[in-house]
Amino acid sequence: MATEITDRLTPFMKAVRYAQDQRGTQTLKPGKDPALLARLYMGVNAKLDDVFEYGMIDAQLQRATPGGLKWLLGPLDPQALEAEIQEVASLMIAERTMEKSRQLERDRISGIGAGIESDVSVARARLAELKQDPAKYARLQDAASRYRQWADANLRYLVDKGRLSAEQYVSILARH
Repeated sequence: MATEITDRLTPFMKAVRYAQDQRGTQTLKPGKDPALLARLYMGVNAKLDDVFEYGMIDAQLQRATPGGLKWLLGPLDPQALEAEIQEVASLMIAERTMEKSRQLERDRISGIGAGIESDVSVARARLAELKQDPAKYARLQDAASRYRQWADANLRYLVDKGRLSAEQYVSILARH
């Protein structure tokens, strides 16, 4: 009786049992069992809302980033948010192109030269263009750093939860 009062899924579970009785279906595979799926996904939205508002968490539910989406996008100009997000992406691609070029000792790395120009020359030109406005460049660098911190927290969470192996984590870091 107490469970029926405190469990907000009680009406739903009664409806599921009634439907199963009417159809003569008692055993369902987990992916087709509405009762199991409802319990599995209960609270998922609240967890995501919390992460977006307050920041990424680790497997022990401790904060892994200093803030949520406002923190993540904080360095960017709200009046030009979409454009600045694209500029952060281009900055990160250019930086990674330069890094991989040094590692692999090649000029064609990421495809940003479209097969026409050297990827390294396109990356250098983009970085030089971004550095022309030192204040904006610093903000974009800060946003890129925050993104990397957020992405790493996501990957570490997947490892801690067993969704990704430690070897896969290392491999992703090496490739990206």
